Amino acid sequence: MERSLSESVEIIEKTMWSQWAALGAYVTEEACRKCVVDPEALLVATCTLGRSDIRLFDEALDWLVINHELLRPSRLTRIAREYGPEAQRVLGAAVEFVSERTGSNLLPGVKKAAQGSIAGAEEEYLFPSEVGLKPVKGKGREKAFLKWGLLRGEPRIREHSGRPDLENPANMIIRMRMLYGASSRAEILTFLFAGQPGNSNEIARLIKYDQAGVYRELEKLVKAGMVNKHKNKRDANYWLDREKFAQSHAIEEEWPVFLVWADIYRAYYLILKDIKEHPEEYDNEFLAAERMRESTPEVVLLLRNAGEPLAQLPVPDIKRQKGTEHKDELLEYMRSAAERLSDSL
Repeated sequence: MERSLSESVEIIEKTMWSQWAALGAYVTEEACRKCVVDPEALLVATCTLGRSDIRLFDEALDWLVINHELLRPSRLTRIAREYGPEAQRVLGAAVEFVSERTGSNLLPGVKKAAQGSIAGAEEEYLFPSEVGLKPVKGKGREKAFLKWGLLRGEPRIREHSGRPDLENPANMIIRMRMLYGASSRAEILTFLFAGQPGNSNEIARLIKYDQAGVYRELEKLVKAGMVNKHKNKRDANYWLDREKFAQSHAIEEEWPVFLVWADIYRAYYLILKDIKEHPEEYDNEFLAAERMRESTPEVVLLLRNAGEPLAQLPVPDIKRQKGTEHKDELLEYMRSAAERLSDSL
């Protein structure tokens, strides 16, 4: 793996640890405070990027056993679907395991939506570091994961995870959910407070909800006097009086930043997934550069539109690049983006 990509992955993994710490997982990493944590995006990222770190994956399972009711099943399904069958399969297995662990049929809609990911999928090791390892005597394959064609040993679940600290600005989504219930209202208010104004289509795309439902909630919030609406010729923009909202919700001066973590994590996953699926091309420097050139527009779009501080980051210009520059420029861009994200924690 290229050094710049390895550095990016290392930073992203550290970011995930920091976000799990904010949510209450029993980890030693310092909890992030400056950006809003997206619990569904973080769980899906752990089911993809987190497969390189067994301990991170198992700490997420530990948290899920204690805090599964804090998640939005439909939103979790929507985000996993954007990542593709691999993410859905691992997520389905994780939910299966937690259901068996708690003795309850948890998040049934998530498992049902993920069932299609099993069809035609070959049995594989969940963690690349365990490929070829034989089960320890007396400890076979974990049955819940085996149902989804994933080989792994028994997870280390200590049930040491706690609940999210609602005084931490990073947990604003969780706090708003406790105040405003099961609709998309919590994410809408979090986005408008910690993000930026937008129309219903933009907001729905960034918070990962159905546009029609987001529009209905926005109109309700406008009628309630919580959100302002500016209508122009083509569309309507919605915005929030941040000072007023902060005062009415007892939010201190430490205001978090909204980032579209589902898209950020997916950008890094797309490259790692492509390397995994096309090893022969990536063994050739020029073929690898060509694949990177093809991936650049999607990766840049995901990262650049994910919010500050990424919006102003200089992007690769594939029209002016030649040969191996396509690979070098994209990987350097991803490393720079990862560093900026780390500074935003």
